[in-house]
Amino acid sequence: MTQPPIKKPKLPSAYADDGAPDGVLEPERIYEALHWIDRDHSYQEADNLEIRRSLLQRVNWSGAVLRKIQVSDARFQECDLSNADWGDGGAQRVEMAGCRMTGFRAEDAFFRDLRWDECSASFSHFHQARFKGAHFEGCNFRDADFYGADLTGVVFHNCDLTRARFTEAVCVDTDFRTSTIDELVIGVREWRGAILDPFQTVVLASLLGVQVRTD
Repeated sequence: MTQPPIKKPKLPSAYADDGAPDGVLEPERIYEALHWIDRDHSYQEADNLEIRRSLLQRVNWSGAVLRKIQVSDARFQECDLSNADWGDGGAQRVEMAGCRMTGFRAEDAFFRDLRWDECSASFSHFHQARFKGAHFEGCNFRDADFYGADLTGVVFHNCDLTRARFTEAVCVDTDFRTSTIDELVIGVREWRGAILDPFQTVVLASLLGVQVRTD
C-alpha cells in the first residue's frame, strides 16, 4: 500500500514579535507566527498551550511539562526536548530535524503529518499514541516504548529500533524496511500487516523463537 505524502508545515512569510517575555511559557496561551532562536524553556510547566505557524531553532525544551500541548504548522530544528512531556497533546504538519529527544514522552498524544529527520529519541515513550501519517528518517529509537500505539501506515526509514517495545501496538502497513529491529519487543499479533524486507524476516523469526533450518 502506497502511503500518501506527509503534508509540510504552512509557515508564514513573516514572523511576529517575541510572544514569551523573559522566556516564560504561559498555560492556555496561543503562540503564533513566531521565530524563536536559542531560547531556554527547560523545566517549565504550562498546560494547554498552542504553537502555530512557527519556526523554532535550538530551543531548549528539556524537562518541560507541556501536557495537552497543541502544535500545528511548525518546524523544530536542533531543539532539545529531552525528557519533555507532551502527554495528551497533539501535533499536525510538524517537522523535527536534528532534535535531541531522549526520554521524550507523548503518551495518549495524537500526531498527523509528522516528519522527524535524524532525531535522537532513545528511551522515548509513546504509550497509546495515535499516528496518522508519520515518517521517521534516520532516527534513534533504541529502547523506545510504543506500547499500545496506533502506528498504521507509519514509515521507519533507516531508524535504530533496537530493544524498542511494540507490545499491543497496531502495525498495519507500518514500514520497518531498512531499519534495525534487533531485540525488538513485539508479539505475533502486532506483526500482522507490517512491512519488512527479506533480511528482517530472518530477524523476526529469531525474535519469535522460530528455528530457521535448511537441513
